[in-house]
Amino acid sequence: MTLQFITMPLKITESDRKLMREWQGDWNKFAYDVMKVRPSKWQEEGLHLIQHNKRTSFCTSTSMGKDWLGSLASWCFLLLTPDYDANGILQTSLVINTGPSAAQVNTIMLGELKARYYSSVLPKFVKAGLWSFDIIQKGVRFNIPSGMENNPEFGNYAKWGLEAFKGDEYTIERWTGYHNENIMIVVTEASGIPPLIYEGIEGCLQNNSRLVLLHNPNFSHGEAYESMKDPQYKSKRIPAFEGDNFILGKKMHDGIITPVEYQEQRFPGQIDYEWVKDRINKKGWTIKIQKSEFDKSKHDFEFEGQYYRPSRVCKIKILAVHPESSDESLIPLSWIEEAQERWLEAKKPDIKGIRGVDVAGQGNDTTVFADKFNDYVTELETVVAKNPETALMEISGLINKDAHLFESVLVDTIGEGAGVFSACKEVGLSNVYSFKNSFGAKGLKDVTETMKFGNMRSYTHWVLRDWLNPQFESKACLPPDDELKAQLAEIRYKYDKGGVLWIEPKDDIKSRLGVSPDKSDALAQTFAPLDRLIAAIEKKHNRVRPGRFGG
Repeated sequence: MTLQFITMPLKITESDRKLMREWQGDWNKFAYDVMKVRPSKWQEEGLHLIQHNKRTSFCTSTSMGKDWLGSLASWCFLLLTPDYDANGILQTSLVINTGPSAAQVNTIMLGELKARYYSSVLPKFVKAGLWSFDIIQKGVRFNIPSGMENNPEFGNYAKWGLEAFKGDEYTIERWTGYHNENIMIVVTEASGIPPLIYEGIEGCLQNNSRLVLLHNPNFSHGEAYESMKDPQYKSKRIPAFEGDNFILGKKMHDGIITPVEYQEQRFPGQIDYEWVKDRINKKGWTIKIQKSEFDKSKHDFEFEGQYYRPSRVCKIKILAVHPESSDESLIPLSWIEEAQERWLEAKKPDIKGIRGVDVAGQGNDTTVFADKFNDYVTELETVVAKNPETALMEISGLINKDAHLFESVLVDTIGEGAGVFSACKEVGLSNVYSFKNSFGAKGLKDVTETMKFGNMRSYTHWVLRDWLNPQFESKACLPPDDELKAQLAEIRYKYDKGGVLWIEPKDDIKSRLGVSPDKSDALAQTFAPLDRLIAAIEKKHNRVRPGRFGG
């Protein structure tokens, strides 16, 4: 056990070892027992995410205690991850705190770090010899036990500690050479860190590593923004309305708790109900609107019986919403996240659905099934063929097995999918249809009946967008699939000179994501108009023919 080597003067009991294992297994228990803090609900959830994920990103409204969380996570990682391997060689830990300015690092981050230390029982532990370290100007430095300076088993003590410095575009070289079995990098105001610095940070993330991004939604570009849709990150968005002080303040406002109870339970330093109320009614933050004008796509909200439309500053400071994406982005990230939140409370309706099948092509070894039941999409299924030589028969067999659950199964018949479709028809499946992104879309309209589309791919993706659009009272429910979120948020579109809308080619999206957007494509297929698929197969794009193709 680590403590047995570190605390040479102390006798470590089995109960001590058990307690240490409990702390290592649950950082929140360490926070309560040792750091003597009471995290708010979102901070407790955030600490759990940091403990169990290599990359986490927290986008919050202003003054929600994100740096407080960063300092707590730093102490947990610094003290709970070091250990000895089977040979008795110490594996230490290294924590780096950084941000875009010296004030943010030295005053805020180091200030929070020291505040956590002096309000905890750590000083008593250090005095007793449980750990041996010093709080220095730029972080924390561990000490080699007296008399062990020349013992190679303790050489790694030189790597054990915490450093804090400004992330600067001109000091990328300082990131080289930071290596440790256990390393955590905490970035505050992460939206202000230049891309070059993130390249330096990437070089440090090896072995048991953690990257924690703490930020406000100031920009719709950069690593911090991308992290909110990147499946490599576990991301969390925390608006002021979800803050513990706001919720407590509303309870006091509604007479559920007393002012004394509020003061006893509130979290110092975090924004509260009155602060939010003052800003909502402040000139330049919001405008009042009528209920008939309410538009979720503009992030309108209700507060104390009145409806409001937020300004840019309100979106950032209160709603934790990034500035509007460019016109080229098909689906705003917030729409996707809202649909994923609805999914958590929804249930799959007991009806027949529509299945979209994006068949694996050359260079892609997975096939995706997207199943939609009215507004509810089940978790997307990815299938890897057991034998490449029999892949088409395997996929068609899976389609045949579940075909009775669907009104229609739409198979992308570009490339390998053509063979799957043919195999399905050979066994007599009458509810399986051929889908091609290249099918014509002449005459097809959107909800407003004003749009024109270049092809079927453009049409189905735009209908998918309308389905998610809060302006049309969306009830869409998407599973909490990080890969699906990343793919949907990455799709772009443009208009040609004739005002016809085109969705960018699949390969363009793949070049940015690094993976093929098979999940978003399979989902979009479920919005294809069945009569047009029949007409397209019959080469009669403008005339609907009764009956099913192949039926």
